[in-house]
Amino acid sequence: MNATMGLMGKILMAIILLSACNCTGRKNSGPAQIDQTLTSSLVEQQIGESNFYIALPTGYFMKETKGLDFSVYYIAATDTTASGNFTAGLYFGDYPSEFQPDSDDCTSETRKGKILNVSKDWTLYNCNGQYTIQTIVDNESGAEGNKRIHAFGRVSKQTELDRILEIFATLVKK
Repeated sequence: MNATMGLMGKILMAIILLSACNCTGRKNSGPAQIDQTLTSSLVEQQIGESNFYIALPTGYFMKETKGLDFSVYYIAATDTTASGNFTAGLYFGDYPSEFQPDSDDCTSETRKGKILNVSKDWTLYNCNGQYTIQTIVDNESGAEGNKRIHAFGRVSKQTELDRILEIFATLVKK
């Protein structure tokens, strides 16, 4: 009984502290809210052996798959059971193509976002609450022998789309 009361007291104290400091973990950034824990935990990583870099949240990794004349870098969470996870990727090659929606029931729209310091149109599919977003950009320098970059991602909540766009906005060539 005393152990249960002690645990309940600790839980109540945690709720009071979080309420008192208004620690929601989110801040307003214009019309969109960006999760502070995501943006503050971004760590810049080199993409393969290229001169491209992207900032990924802690707890995410990048895996390269090479083809004959292209490379795809898949980005995923190390803990696949955590909520709010996303998957994403970057294709570096000469012949990218956008993915088609999963079914005819999917809705489609265009959204603005930055990549390589350029504002681009992103294609967004909503397939019964599964959201896929993608764009194709020119690799102006043609570095690494690849002329195009296809950036893509998938989330299960519409609110997570800003996270993915924030991460792709960190893509730079050094």
